[in-house]
Amino acid sequence: MRWAEVTLVTSSEAADAVTDILLSERCGGVASADPSSRVNGQVKQNLAAYFPVDERLPATLDRIKGRVESLSDFGFSGNSPELTVKFVEDEDWATAWKSFFKPLVVGKIVVKPTWEDFNPKLEQIIVELDPGMAFGTGNHPTTQMCLKAVQTYLHFGDTMLDVGTGSGILAIAAALLGALKVIGIDIDSIAVKAAIENVKTNGVEKIVEITEADSPTAVDISADLVTANIVASTIISMRESLCAALKPGGILIASGIIDERRSEVENAIQSAGMSLIETICEGEWVTVIARKN
Repeated sequence: MRWAEVTLVTSSEAADAVTDILLSERCGGVASADPSSRVNGQVKQNLAAYFPVDERLPATLDRIKGRVESLSDFGFSGNSPELTVKFVEDEDWATAWKSFFKPLVVGKIVVKPTWEDFNPKLEQIIVELDPGMAFGTGNHPTTQMCLKAVQTYLHFGDTMLDVGTGSGILAIAAALLGALKVIGIDIDSIAVKAAIENVKTNGVEKIVEITEADSPTAVDISADLVTANIVASTIISMRESLCAALKPGGILIASGIIDERRSEVENAIQSAGMSLIETICEGEWVTVIARKN
């Protein structure tokens, strides 16, 4: 398969927002293409994303241009909607993005690429990961906030549902932290395949079940903890089914929320029969934690 390496210039403060745009268009990975530079006093960063070359590519590039350009409406400046496109083969793409995926420490969880060496401390728990083409290397702020929250709210022997499991990071981490049963669901067949392989790599296939599904209603579970690291609109539309998947007193960790939609999500969660516990913020990203009444 051929890949299109799409490079664009962004301001450092908008890098997370641009990365989110690229990931939401289902690219196969995002990396910093070059070291950051300073232009007219503003720090610039080159981002590279990789997309399969098929009939959808022209429309995808047009959407990216429009969405990056619209970031100025939200106060982000210095973002160029101009894209540089270079075509590469499978092997070149794999080498390019893997060079930017390094071990990541979040609390006592270490998300480690399978091809990287890491000497853990005694208390650290290693999640071995090869995301393939699936969303989820742990580098996005929403994933890191979820990893922190899972370490706070998961108890030994709990049952957990991970909605939008991606490459399986949260599901695997929960199993290694002592969950009794974890079900991870995702609508993307590529993500499901990657997550299943990562579950096997980490030796938790007796605890973690990965399945392709578009709603919590597709699985039979009464969970102590539900994680939903997706997007605000999906959390809002799923609020009833997310609540239904929880035991009374169970905890929902909802993430992937842009700050401007925080109140919408909080109101939706409360209307479904949950009470807010806390909200965690990282830049423009928000994670809402609630308990089922």
